[in-house]
Amino acid sequence: MEKTYIINKETSRLELKFSKEEYQTLDGSTKAEIKSIFLFSGKAQAWVSRTKSGHYRAIAFAERLGFINGGSVGETLTIEEVAENKAEKQEYRENGVFPIIDINDIETYLISENLSRSDNDNSMFRINPINHQKELQELLLSANNDVIELINLGCGNYIEYKAKTILQSFKKHYTEQSVKVLTHKGNNPSWMVTGRGNMNISRYNKKQEQLSNMNNALCILVDEFNSKMKSFKNQIKKVAQDKLKIEIEETLKTVNEVIFTKIVKEYNPGAVENIFSNPTSEIKGYSYNEEYFLFKNWGYWRIYNKLGNELNVTARTIKTLKEAKTHLSYIINNVA
Repeated sequence: MEKTYIINKETSRLELKFSKEEYQTLDGSTKAEIKSIFLFSGKAQAWVSRTKSGHYRAIAFAERLGFINGGSVGETLTIEEVAENKAEKQEYRENGVFPIIDINDIETYLISENLSRSDNDNSMFRINPINHQKELQELLLSANNDVIELINLGCGNYIEYKAKTILQSFKKHYTEQSVKVLTHKGNNPSWMVTGRGNMNISRYNKKQEQLSNMNNALCILVDEFNSKMKSFKNQIKKVAQDKLKIEIEETLKTVNEVIFTKIVKEYNPGAVENIFSNPTSEIKGYSYNEEYFLFKNWGYWRIYNKLGNELNVTARTIKTLKEAKTHLSYIINNVA
């Protein structure tokens, strides 16, 4: 039976199906190439292209593996249908029901007393013994608090579920790796503890290199977790900014036009706050009743109150005068 790839018109993606056995027979570089071109879809039970058009690289890869063009399936969605699907997916991500994950399980992540004692006994210069279980649980508790902070930001059900899933995976793997490190150290103490007599230098150096790699793996776990939490925070921030942008646009539809006056204002270009105190230069801009001011300062348009403190309701850079006036109009009408 010939192997075929298809184009799914509904998703605009190329789909490639392997059996589990076929995939396992591929070499490591081929598997890595698949993951760089495709994403696995549980819904489609296939590898789907990362691209939505062209698919030149995906097609070339598929044909290199012996796949032929199997045509297309489904019907192309209208712009309205695409928008509707996107809205439904976003609504489900925000309000959908996901499995409950209990993250209050720090006390279940343990390092045995024997393992902790072995590491302390084999450390020549350690004056005070380390409580390895306490150190582990404090680090995991910090990770717990990062997720709680996300939830308190109003992350939505989907991000909360994903963050908790990643958290539980991190706690499990970090504990397992910590146990491996301590076990390795216990089985391969430093020569300063054992002495150099009859020591196999090559074996000793190999074990020390393994220990270094294990410790590095611990650092990577922490870095990856922090990176994912940062990514979630950026997603929350973007959603909040997009909602505020819509709110601004809707508000401005029902308010009177704000009239701005061109001005030249004295200010202190080196000040972060109270820029009108101790002025050393002049800057051209716009004013609203001497209560609010617009200036292009340090490359971007900025909004200041009469005290010289910057205001920015969306916490994002304002690149155009039109956008600055829109932001200020929103501020004025909401204050009023």
